[in-house]
Amino acid sequence: MSTNFLDLHIVDYCPLNCKHCYLNKGNSVMPLNMLKAVCEDFLNTDFPLPESTVILSGGEPLLHPNFIAACGIVRKLNGHITMSTSGILIPKYIHTFQRSDGIQVSVDGDRRAHEFIRGKRSYEKAVRALKLLDEHGIRHSLSFTINQANKHCVDRIIDLCIETGVSTLNFNIYQPERKSELKPVRYMEWIELKRHVEKRTEKEG
Repeated sequence: MSTNFLDLHIVDYCPLNCKHCYLNKGNSVMPLNMLKAVCEDFLNTDFPLPESTVILSGGEPLLHPNFIAACGIVRKLNGHITMSTSGILIPKYIHTFQRSDGIQVSVDGDRRAHEFIRGKRSYEKAVRALKLLDEHGIRHSLSFTINQANKHCVDRIIDLCIETGVSTLNFNIYQPERKSELKPVRYMEWIELKRHVEKRTEKEG
């Protein structure tokens, strides 16, 4: 089902230094009263699509100094939490989430590719987050942004999805926002790899 969504950057900073990050990092935090007002306005708007949801993102949303209170506001208004994260702080907040929530963790390949893109020791924490969410029965997805440095990791990513009970694989194409060491794949190459993902995921069920 198509859904209206509000991608809410509740902080503009993150402990990682990802090569494909488009964020202009600072030290801004969205106040809780602003968060509540924006969510209320969005969720009360009469959109053509039948469903609407709020996505907590950033930066790293788990770094918000009042993250639990922010979740409480969104849960009261929206019924559940949807969030995009690097996963590194999931263990600290695992008991904040519920089965009906949707937590998306970014993983950009095998250990070598992921840590080339996102930094040392980040891969193990991301995988741990996926496993922990699976252990607690919390609905979770994986976001994979493909580029020349990690295009060989497609099957490893699918294997990881299977191993950690991922419900959805978001297979994105890297589009440069600024000068970076990363190089994008050609569009048709992405389409071919996307077809491979679709075929393999259908086979794996």
